Amino acid sequence: MLGARNRGRLQTCMRGQVPDARPYCWYYSYDFVGSATGVNLREYLFDPKLMFETQMHLCSLLDGGISLIPDGAMLPENEALGAELVFTNGYPTTKHQDCVMIGSIARSDPVNPYNGKLMEALLEALKYMRGHAPNDVSVEPTFITGPFSLAASVCGISDFLVGLYEEPDTVKQCLEMVAETEIAYLKEQEKILGPLDRISMSDDVSAFLSPEMFREFVLPTYDRVRAAFPHSQHWLHNDADTSKIYRDICGYGFDLWHVGYVVDIVKIAHDTPDSKTVLAGNLVPLDDLACKTTEDALGLAKDLLAQFDNSSRFAISAGGFLATGTPVETVRAIMHLADEWQLVQ
Repeated sequence: MLGARNRGRLQTCMRGQVPDARPYCWYYSYDFVGSATGVNLREYLFDPKLMFETQMHLCSLLDGGISLIPDGAMLPENEALGAELVFTNGYPTTKHQDCVMIGSIARSDPVNPYNGKLMEALLEALKYMRGHAPNDVSVEPTFITGPFSLAASVCGISDFLVGLYEEPDTVKQCLEMVAETEIAYLKEQEKILGPLDRISMSDDVSAFLSPEMFREFVLPTYDRVRAAFPHSQHWLHNDADTSKIYRDICGYGFDLWHVGYVVDIVKIAHDTPDSKTVLAGNLVPLDDLACKTTEDALGLAKDLLAQFDNSSRFAISAGGFLATGTPVETVRAIMHLADEWQLVQ
C-alpha cells in the first residue's frame, strides 16, 4: 500500500540510508481536509466518528497514502490555555480576549488534557481511530505546538518577545509550564496508542530569534519534551524564515524537519553536511500547488526531485501546510510521482 511504502522510505532516510524511491511528507490540517471533503468543520472537530470517517474518505481519495491523526493544529492547546474557539466563514481559529501576563502562565499548573474542550475531544477522536482503523491504515499522534510558539501565542507575540529581555527568568518558567502541558497531552495519547513512534512539533515563532536566543530559550524546551519521550523520533515543523537558525536546527538532532519555502532546502543540506536530519519541503503551498494545474505542479515537483539527487536527506512536501483549496488530484499525483521516482541504493 502506498502509505506503508512511504512510511518505510521515510524510516530508511532517517537511518541515513537511501531508499528505493523518494518519500513524501505532507503536513495538513482541518483547512485542507475541509476544502477537500466539504465536511462541516465545527462538527468535524468535536465528533470523533465524523473525524474518523472524513479522514478515511480523504485517505481513499489519496489512494491510501496518508495516516489518521486527531486533527486540531494549534487550536486545542491555545483553547486549553484560555483562548476562545471561534468560527469565521466556517473555519476555526482561537481568540485571546486579552494578552495573558507571562508571570500568570509561569505561576500556573499544567493543564489537564481532559478539560471538557477541544483537547479532550481530540483524545476521544484518537481512541475512536485506534479502535476502528483498518490494519493497513496508520493512526498517529497529533502534532503539538512548540512551547515557545504556544507561549508567544497566548501572551501575545510582541509582549512575549519583549519579555525575553525584560524578564528572562519568568519567560523560562512560563516555557517550562507550557512544555509540561504539551507533555501531559502527549502522555494521554501514549496511553491510547502505546509508545509513540514520533513526536511532531510545530514551532514557527522561534524563527524570530537570533541563534544565541534560540539556544537559550528554545532548545531547552525541546530537551524537556525529548527527555519525556526518549525513545520516540522527534520531528519539527518550522516553515518560517529560519535563515539565521537552520544550522542550530540541523545540529540539534531532529529526525525530520519540515522546512518552509522561504528558505532554500538544498542550500540547507549543503551547509549542514554532518547532520542526519531529513529535510521535507519545499514546494510553495499556494503558488506551486493550490493555484497551479496538476500538470504544472507536477513539473515543479519533478524539478525539485531532480535537485534532491540521490541524497538520503530529502522528502518532497509543500514548504508549509497544504493550503485550503489545494486540488486533491495534485496531492495524489505528486505522491505517485515520488513513489515512482527511483533512487540508486
